[in-house]
This record gives sequence, structure tokens and C-alpha cells, in this order.
Amino acid sequence: MDPMLSTTTRPKAYSYLRFSTPEQMKGDSLRRQTDLATLYAARHGLDLDTSTFQDLGVSAFSGDNARTGALFKFQQFVYEGVIPAGSYLLVESLDRLSRSDIVEAQGLLMSIIGRGITVVTLQQGAERVYSREALRANPHELIIAIVEMMRAHGESATKAARLKEAWQAKRSRLGTVNLTSIAPAWLKARPAKNGFDVIPDRADVVRRMFLDYLGGVGLESIASRLNQAAVKPWGRGTFWRRSYVAKIIVNPAVIGVFVPHTDQRVNGRTVRTPCEPVLGYFPPILDEEAFHAAQAMKQKAGREATARPRSGGVRHLLAGLAVCPLCGASMSRITKGSRTKAGHPYLVCSRAKQGAGCVYKAVRVKDVDAAITIGASFVVGTAPSGQSGLDQEWQATQDQRDAVDAAMDNLLDALGHGGESRPIRQRLDILQADRDLLTKRLALLAEQIGTSSSIFVGKALDDLQRTITGDIETLDIPKANAALRRVLKSVTVDYPNGELEFAWAQGGETRLTYGWPLE
Repeated sequence: MDPMLSTTTRPKAYSYLRFSTPEQMKGDSLRRQTDLATLYAARHGLDLDTSTFQDLGVSAFSGDNARTGALFKFQQFVYEGVIPAGSYLLVESLDRLSRSDIVEAQGLLMSIIGRGITVVTLQQGAERVYSREALRANPHELIIAIVEMMRAHGESATKAARLKEAWQAKRSRLGTVNLTSIAPAWLKARPAKNGFDVIPDRADVVRRMFLDYLGGVGLESIASRLNQAAVKPWGRGTFWRRSYVAKIIVNPAVIGVFVPHTDQRVNGRTVRTPCEPVLGYFPPILDEEAFHAAQAMKQKAGREATARPRSGGVRHLLAGLAVCPLCGASMSRITKGSRTKAGHPYLVCSRAKQGAGCVYKAVRVKDVDAAITIGASFVVGTAPSGQSGLDQEWQATQDQRDAVDAAMDNLLDALGHGGESRPIRQRLDILQADRDLLTKRLALLAEQIGTSSSIFVGKALDDLQRTITGDIETLDIPKANAALRRVLKSVTVDYPNGELEFAWAQGGETRLTYGWPLE
């Protein structure tokens, strides 16, 4: 093929990159796969699209990449005609596509080929082309592909079996050694891994939760009391929430019981199955009578809630997206008045709602939703088309970290040869801090890459335009909300200025007026 043909007449090629563990990101896996695709496209006169499909840290053994990942999106685009027949899919090897059992793996490969896509494996010294024409001319190539997919599945299945055996062996030693170092927030694992110690002040907080709950105080009120008392929340949360209190109330670890689970993949989802409870695994901090009384109250409340009619589901466009302009916390939907005489729904800062500070300002949901539907064309029209430079930024950041690693190696060599230790160690500390920042930046870029390629953005924006345009009364709210969440990181409800600030997943912001600014 003439490499001088214009990109409008040359066949399109798409690169698919995948690795299953974050550790592989630290090595050369991504760069190697990218370079192979670039070289092949250049040698064969293909127009390599910048919309690289990437499943970074996604398993092909479980099939997640083909069910919900970037490979699934590639198949969707082929099916919808966004990616035309005659295009190429470039992969390092077939195990990048699938490590599932041979029936699923072969079916995946043949379904892609069956829609007119040529699959090319790029492994150095073993390039292979799989297409309808190629397999008709050389059917034995399909046999080679099947053997390769069987090998890949066998390797992953063996690894999974060994990991399962290791966990079963650890479970058999329960009572003499900790299964993991993970413990409830009111306990800490001993360094010797032979038990747990109680954190007294946290245990007191848990006991107070149960005392309040058994005294008729609701879960939300318990969370508000903790916030108002300035009790520092545990974990990653910035304030106490109803949901976190609820998890503690039903956790049998408070009476010393550990419930291990096994994980299984079922239809592309991880299903957790509880195993036999282990009594006395944790030190108890609450008497059993109080715990079981709390469970009886919780079950009664659950039955009453089930008996009440509920609308359920997503009920406004910014569900899961709305954030407070003052503190950055999420905003929750509330209705004022009794259950039977509820008024208009509003958005309020969840931090203010839980009594954890911030300003309690209610914004009418109807005003926000109406502004979005009326301004749909403006919102979609001003969205960035995608950051084509993310891959280059990822590579530049990786190069910076490689340079830091090389500098650290040189300093360590100097230490080993009797160099001045204090200045060198000070310099090592600075370099280590730089390396940590670069590592965090690489992880952030890897997240953004999956949603910022131009082909993803273009398709998602087309879907968004269709779903949020129309009369708010007849709009499919859950579908529209899902379309918004695919392309947005958040929407700041900037009520002081009467504006909504849309933060796009691919970078950039759009501002839309929804009401009058505050005086």
C-alpha cells in the first residue's frame, strides 16, 4: 500500500492496549504496545487513529475488558458503524484481547472479524493477520490462534487457582494468625499479625452510636451529632454520613465476629458470598444483647420502609454530579414537608445537611433541570472535543520519573562507594518526594485517558444531545443522568452567581446560567 495516500483514503487502524495490574504500568508494557502499533501502521500505510482504546489495569481473564471496558466500546462503535468495516485493530498479542476460556475467547475474536475488522497481533517476530480473507486463505492460522488463546487461559487459570489455594491455607490458620491486616476502624492489627488491639476512643464512639440508636435516635441524627461534636471521621470521609453509621450498626465485628467472603465472577460481575462466621476473631467492644437488639430494630425499620410506596431510582439530572460551590461536598436531593404533603424537591449541600458545617442553601431542582434541557445545545456545543495530548503527557511524565529513578540510582551508587552520606541522603529524600508526585500524576492521567479520546467524546456527546433535549416533564431522567455522568466529572451548583459549572471528564469547563445571582 502506498504510504503517501491521504489519510482520508487509507484504511483506519485502532490500537488496543491492555494490562491487568497497576504494577505493569510502572514498567514498559504501555510504551511497548504503543510503539508496536505505531510502527505497524507506518509500515503498512494505515491511518492510525488517535483514539487509542485502553484498558489499563483491567483483567482479560474475567472478561471485564470485553463486557464493560474499552474493548466493549470498540465493539459497540463497530456495531453502530462509527468504526467502519475494513478498519484494523492492532494488539500486541491475542492475550491482550482475552484470557477467558476458549469458547468465549474464540467467540470474541470471530465476532470482531465477522464484522469486517482485521485483527493484527504485533508481537515482534510473530506478526499475524486475522481477517475473513486471511483465514479463508490459511485456515490453519485459526488453529494457531486457538492454541494461543488456550495457553493464555491456562496460564491465568493456574495463577487464579494458586491464589485461591493460598487464601484457603490462610483461612485454615484463622485464630492463630490474622487473615489480613485490614481491621474495623476501631481496631488496629498487631505488628506480629497475631491479633488486634482496641482503639479506646473509637470504641467509645461506636458504643455511643448503639446507645443512641437503641434510644430511638435515627441514623442521620447520629451522624449529625458526631459532626456537631467535631468527632473526626474515620477513613477517607471528611464528615460523618448516615450510610457509614448504618454500616457500623449492622457490623458483627463489634461483638468479635468475622465473616470472611469468597469472590466469584458471575456474568461479568463479582459476587461476594459469605462464609462460615468466625467467632472471637476480633476483640468485642459491645455486648451481644445490645447488638442483637439493634439488629431487630433495623430489620423492623427495613420492613416498614419496604411497605411504604417508593418512587425509587434517579429523580433529577445531576444525581451523583452536583457539588457545593462553597466546600466542594456533594449535594443531595431533599423534599420539604411531610411524606404525604411534600413540596418541591431541592438540592442542598450534604455537609450542611449532616450538620458538618457549610451553608444550608436550598436550590430548586426544577430550575436546574429546566436550565440544562433548555441549554442542551449550548452545553454540548461548548464541550471540549477531547485532549489528544494526554498520551504524550503520560509519556512525558513517565520519562520524568525514569530520569528521577536514574538520578536516585546514581546517588545510591555514590553512597555505596563511600560518598558523603548526609548531603546525598537529603538529595535522595527530595527525589523520592518528586517521584511520589509523578507516580500520582501517572495514575491520574491513566484514568483520564480512558474517557478523553476523541472518538469516545464525540459519541458520548451525540448521546448526551439526544437524551437531555426536550420537555423536562417527559424526559427519561435516569437515561439522561447516565449520559451526563459519562462525560462529566461534576457540576458545581454555583448559587451565589446563579450558574452551573460543568467540569468535563476530558478537561475544561462550561458555565450555564440557571437563575438570578444572590444579592
